[in-house]
Amino acid sequence: MFKKKCLILTIFTLKYSELFDLKSSYIGCYKFILPTRHSIVDSVSTCQKHCREERNNLLALKNGSQCYCTTRLDSAVSSSHCNVSCSAGDDCGGREVFSVYKGKPRVMHDDLFASNLNWTKQFILRSNVSHTLEACAHFCIEINITHFTNMIDGECNCLHDYDDFTPSRSQLICDHYCPEDRNEICGCRYAGDVDNNNILYGTRFQYDFQRGTSAYSHCSHDGSVAERTKLNTTANIYEIKSCKVCDEGWKGDSCRERDCTTNNGGCGSEMKCVVSTVNEFQYTECVCPHGTVRNRRYLCEVFRHNLAAGKKFYLSSVSNKFGFEAKYLNDGGYRSAEVDDESSTWMAVDLLYFYCVGFVRAHERISLDKKMFNRANKLAVKLNESFNVETKVDARNALKLCGYGPDQQAIRGSQPLIVICNNFTLLSRFVIIEPSDTASSKMALEGFEVYEVGCDLLNGRCGQERKCTEMKTGRTTVVSCTEWDKLQIIHLTFHRCFRKVTMEHELYEIGLSEEQCQERCQRSFNFAVLHAGFKCFCANHLTVSGEMPVDYCAIGHYQSYLIYDTSISHREDHNNLSTTWRRASDEIPATKSKNLQTIGASTPTTTDFDEIIDGDEDNFTRKPIFVSFSNKMYTFAAIHSAIMIVLSFLAFIFFARTSQKERGSVEEDSVEEMPDDEGSSSQDKYIKTVGSTGSED
Repeated sequence: MFKKKCLILTIFTLKYSELFDLKSSYIGCYKFILPTRHSIVDSVSTCQKHCREERNNLLALKNGSQCYCTTRLDSAVSSSHCNVSCSAGDDCGGREVFSVYKGKPRVMHDDLFASNLNWTKQFILRSNVSHTLEACAHFCIEINITHFTNMIDGECNCLHDYDDFTPSRSQLICDHYCPEDRNEICGCRYAGDVDNNNILYGTRFQYDFQRGTSAYSHCSHDGSVAERTKLNTTANIYEIKSCKVCDEGWKGDSCRERDCTTNNGGCGSEMKCVVSTVNEFQYTECVCPHGTVRNRRYLCEVFRHNLAAGKKFYLSSVSNKFGFEAKYLNDGGYRSAEVDDESSTWMAVDLLYFYCVGFVRAHERISLDKKMFNRANKLAVKLNESFNVETKVDARNALKLCGYGPDQQAIRGSQPLIVICNNFTLLSRFVIIEPSDTASSKMALEGFEVYEVGCDLLNGRCGQERKCTEMKTGRTTVVSCTEWDKLQIIHLTFHRCFRKVTMEHELYEIGLSEEQCQERCQRSFNFAVLHAGFKCFCANHLTVSGEMPVDYCAIGHYQSYLIYDTSISHREDHNNLSTTWRRASDEIPATKSKNLQTIGASTPTTTDFDEIIDGDEDNFTRKPIFVSFSNKMYTFAAIHSAIMIVLSFLAFIFFARTSQKERGSVEEDSVEEMPDDEGSSSQDKYIKTVGSTGSED
């Protein structure tokens, strides 16, 4: 009998290996994974074999040889970041990023509970073939819904919310194979569940897919309203079917393939549609601006490490019902911690170091009824340098307030409650979460995460009119607010890159290249502005500040604005900046910031060293230098400036004497043709100065 089991397992694993296809298995490039096993490999297929006995089906490769079997992934970036090959030639991640592949059909799912309820149909995917459970999860993720259920009559049902129910839960067994493909799972059940109750799953952790192909058809005039009327349902209906005409941004017989040539490939206004080459295959991706990542909720944000990850959590007490312990706040799953105290109810984490906390992301537990669900409304987040985790007294008045959570019902269990701190300058070691003053003494959470401050977060609480600067002191990030420098008037050179732009714009389009943006603007506007490498603005009046190296605009940094004069045609010596991507071996130097300027006339500007734009550690070979913490840079800058002045003066004298010997006098236009300190020449266009009254974009 034992030999027969071994034989069956061997045949099963061989079949998995035969099914593995490099092209269809690629998912994307990510900054975060949660690994279960590790090995050194020479190819993707070797990594797949290493992970084939794992229950999860994801494998991630990093830096050309590191193989990880993984259960979680987050923070997607452009596949161009995963630019390191394994020795066999496959694309195997980057220095700090992971190439993620699907190693085999999924047999593990994020089950929550089962119920004898017929879940309300809210978002339905229909097709003429059975959906795998994994495909159903991908559909729900794409439309940003938090739960899904077992398929009923071939339909995939996604739910935002659900009715009160009595749950059941036991060991999950996934043995309902799809009729069209016996290697894929179409349904699961709980062991001993004779009633075959319907299982509710969560989409928060395990799933992702290659976003170049949609889970449903994007047909023009799909008649979904008529379908809802015919079926007597209020659910939103999606289908996989043949289409006569596709929505803009989509192509193919079933209109499921992204088309970057129209409507930005359906990527929306915050991401750019790009075509990437991975393992010599082309994939279409929705990519966040450089310096940001795409999170699990399909939003762009600056990547941060969770300060609470791996730290110890504490509870004021432990609910004696089901052993809801503090460890479940940090296990990356759906189990929860619960407290129930008469006098002081709290959950806390010790960060082991002092940080300026920017925001806290809390996940409420899966709630069985609305009364339990409402306990997380307007929860309070407190901070302090110290905290007695043994205390049983009410410590609320002794703590510093970060802020309150939303005063409304959150979506049960999967959508986070985000609390942004009111004060970004508080140094804290402990983060404490308490129920609101009006809530009961009970509170339950699946987990909470803690993140540092940053200038990307509400401009560092500096307001719209002040400049935010990030600095690192030890391991702590701090932000400071200063006034933008005095308004200065300068003339425009061809390509210039800025951090702050205020404009009166009359045209705005997304997904355009540099040349396309210029074409849109040149008929009626003086200036074309390309924000983050793909957002095009046309304007006649601009106020700018914080000049950056043009390389930041070339890579599409999320803070960058490329400004150029629409009346000047593209020069051959300027490569197309919208398609220029810096490799990890290239280095972007620190730059001087420019004073606040109005583009228009030719008055020269002054410069200072008060601003260094943050670099991306995955693409630049050195970390950003923060001059506020080092006098060496000031000294170097002063010496460098003095040397350049002396050399310029000697060169001028040499030039003048040589010209006198050859022509007997110095011609005036010889000086006018020399480039000035800002890199401009006499051929640059001079625009009449007009004050700007627009708001900052």
